[in-house]
Amino acid sequence: MTECKDDTVVAEATTKCTPKDDKSPEKAEVPKCDVEPPTDTDTQWVAAMLFAEATAGRIEDDEREAIAWVILNRKAHNSKYAGEGMGTTDIKSILVAPDQFIGYKNSNWRLVMNADDTMKDKETLSKLLSQSKIGKTKDGKLTVCESFKHCVAVAKKAMAPGAEPSDPTYKTFIAYQKAKFAGSYRWEWAAKIGEHNFHKWRDGYENPKQIPKKKPKS
Repeated sequence: MTECKDDTVVAEATTKCTPKDDKSPEKAEVPKCDVEPPTDTDTQWVAAMLFAEATAGRIEDDEREAIAWVILNRKAHNSKYAGEGMGTTDIKSILVAPDQFIGYKNSNWRLVMNADDTMKDKETLSKLLSQSKIGKTKDGKLTVCESFKHCVAVAKKAMAPGAEPSDPTYKTFIAYQKAKFAGSYRWEWAAKIGEHNFHKWRDGYENPKQIPKKKPKS
């Protein structure tokens, strides 16, 4: 009789040892993330920032859109007052400005962007974004892939020529944060959308060269 190791059995009508049946369940195949990254550099930056700051599954597109318009409003404001101490008028400079957008260079940003701040190619994104699930929405779970797709779609819509927000108040937003209190005395609270509080300029405080001498009462 053939002596077999513990992990083999004698095959029927043979004297050869064959592996025992593997009873462990088969691993479910991870669906491939079919994502189409933006081709425009500025849109890539906006999409990456949305993914970095608004990627949780519970965050809906209205919050993503409002954040996108904060970025665009900053650009418009800085362009309007260029020469008044507002020299940062391109998307990249606005996003990397110190103490402004905390999502820059966080783990989600690095997931979709290269070290030189260019977006990773489609094949790499597809592989990386197929890994895991995050958060939940009312309709169920939102995958990392789906979250990034939402961010890309919102960024493309906001960056399109002649684009207007779905809610006109978004064009007044100049900042957002988790806390309700404004980060600057020049801002006032405007709305809470999802997990973020959005702020707008106080009347008379938009022009950096014509700020009233007295600070407003909070």
